[in-house]
Amino acid sequence: MHSALRLEVMRPAVIFRFVIVAVVLSTVFPAYICQLRADVRGDASTENTPNACPADLPVDDLMSELKKQEKTRNKQLKPESFCLLGWCRQAAPAPPTVPKSAHEAKPSNTGDYSTSKSAVNKCDLAMEQAIEAAHDVEVGDYNAKQKNYRGALMRYQDALDKKPNDAAINVRLGRMYEKLGDIPHAKESYNAALNCSGPTNWTHEAQSALTRLD
Repeated sequence: MHSALRLEVMRPAVIFRFVIVAVVLSTVFPAYICQLRADVRGDASTENTPNACPADLPVDDLMSELKKQEKTRNKQLKPESFCLLGWCRQAAPAPPTVPKSAHEAKPSNTGDYSTSKSAVNKCDLAMEQAIEAAHDVEVGDYNAKQKNYRGALMRYQDALDKKPNDAAINVRLGRMYEKLGDIPHAKESYNAALNCSGPTNWTHEAQSALTRLD
């Protein structure tokens, strides 16, 4: 008798608790699912977004990193395979993957993948050019120290063809033109340096040189 009475008293409380739990779950759980889906979409978009290409870094930064690579690179590795500032040159491109059957799922974000792949290819080309420009500048600097100004000038011109928006290369060109007595071309190179982004020490030198030559 007492047990039955106790069950009758407890039954409304139990039902009330179930109702509260159901309300909480119906409110919180859908919001959690939406947030989880948003996080997944965010991760996918991040994976498809290419990293910034380091080819636009100042040539002196590239030269410094290349020198570090020469000191730390494993001699067993092939010279054509290495990483620089987050960009990696592969020894050989990976063969394209072909689906084994027509029933295999196709990626739904082919547009994003195509855009990302195009950006990576452009960065590869730009980095190869930037690395060659850095080598040209390194040889040009050596020639300049040896007072082989015409040889240095030719190397700097080659570097500028590969990396035209670099202030340091333009200033180096201006120095060599000055050494060779070609003031008009020296001014042209210094003015070009002022229109390039890069460390302020190069633009300051270009401005000082223009003031001196006027």
